[in-house]
Amino acid sequence: MSSSSSSTTTTTTRRLVILKASDGVTFYVEEVAAIKLGLIKKMVERGGCDVKNLIPLPNVNSQVLSMVLEWCKKHANDDNEDEDQDKKGNNNSDDDVKKLGDHKESSMEKLRAEKKRKDDLKKWDKEFIKDMDVDTLYDLLTAANYLNGNELVDLLAQKTASMMVGKSPQEIREMFKIENDFAPEEEEEQQKADSAWSLLP
Repeated sequence: MSSSSSSTTTTTTRRLVILKASDGVTFYVEEVAAIKLGLIKKMVERGGCDVKNLIPLPNVNSQVLSMVLEWCKKHANDDNEDEDQDKKGNNNSDDDVKKLGDHKESSMEKLRAEKKRKDDLKKWDKEFIKDMDVDTLYDLLTAANYLNGNELVDLLAQKTASMMVGKSPQEIREMFKIENDFAPEEEEEQQKADSAWSLLP
């Protein structure tokens, strides 16, 4: 009985956004997670987005959107918690300062907990992209860019860069299926330039 009432409270206090992928699959997402994507955030701020208004995303299929939203849900409270810390730091009266002085140990525990939360989030991000293949990476990066999910784009860009470390231009082209549009003469000149750079101290 109590569990049903608590779930009712949760659904009434959390706003939902409906997103429709290109293949017709719909996702009901909490607004706090959905607004990690700049495109959705703008719609919410303009008031044209609530549980009654479905948002079509014609450039993202359900498989990719599901992964994007998984990341958003994990990072949903990042901005809110950072803002809370800023407010606590910027709105201290004399009484607040005394209270903070009296509760140093409590403050240290909160700082440790926050550090652990951020460390755990970094570990989760690493696992999220760890075994990602090139095709999935490309689709996810394209979707994140389209949805203006800048933090996710940064994470995926780091993954892309790490995949290129120690590889030759030819290996990188093959890995990312990039067609070589250099003429043979241009290719030779580029290789000479690369060799010259590698000889620099």
